[in-house]
Amino acid sequence: MCAQTVTDEFSLFRKQFQPRPDFTFKWLANKSDEATRDKVEKVGLVQLQEYYSKSEALNVELSMLTSTLPHTPMSEYFMALQLTSLRAKHRACTVNAILAHREKRKDDKAHWLQKAAEIRLQGLEFVNLLEQDYKYNAAYLYAERYSHTSYPYGYLYAPICSTSGNGREQARRNRWGYNFMSIWKVGRIIGL
Repeated sequence: MCAQTVTDEFSLFRKQFQPRPDFTFKWLANKSDEATRDKVEKVGLVQLQEYYSKSEALNVELSMLTSTLPHTPMSEYFMALQLTSLRAKHRACTVNAILAHREKRKDDKAHWLQKAAEIRLQGLEFVNLLEQDYKYNAAYLYAERYSHTSYPYGYLYAPICSTSGNGREQARRNRWGYNFMSIWKVGRIIGL
C-alpha cells in the first residue's frame, strides 16, 4: 500500500506508467497551496471514499456468497476485491495525514496514520488467509533470491509487510525519496 511507485518518486526518470496525480506527495506535504489541498480534499478524497463505500457494499453481498463456498479461485477473487477496497480506504487515510501535516494539525495527522495502520492490519489478515492455500514453496515466494528480472525477490517478498505501510511511514516521517524503505533496485529497473 505504498504512496507512489518508485518511478513517480525518482524525478530523473519521472515517467508515468500508472495513473497518478499532477503533483507528488512530497510537494503536497511540504509546499502545496490551499487551492490544491482544497481540490484534493473535495475531489480526490471524495472519489476514494465513494469508491470504497460502493465496493464495500458489493463486498458485503459477495461475502455472503463466499461464506458458503470452499476455498476456490472465485473466493480468492472476492478477497482480492476486498483488498482493493481496503487499498482505497488506506490511500484516503494516508492523503488525509499528508494534508494534516501540511496544515500543521498534529493530532489529526496521528489519527489518520493510526487509521491507516488499522486498515493495513485488516489487509494483512486477508493476505494471511490467502497464504494458507498457496501451492508453491514459501521460500520461493517470499525470499530474496537470484533472478534474471529487475526484481530479485520472490513474488510476495515484502520485508516491511508485517510492520508498517510504506506510504504511511512516508507521511509519518515526511520522507519522500525514491529509495526510502524501497525494495526496488532502480539501476536494474532502468537496465543498468
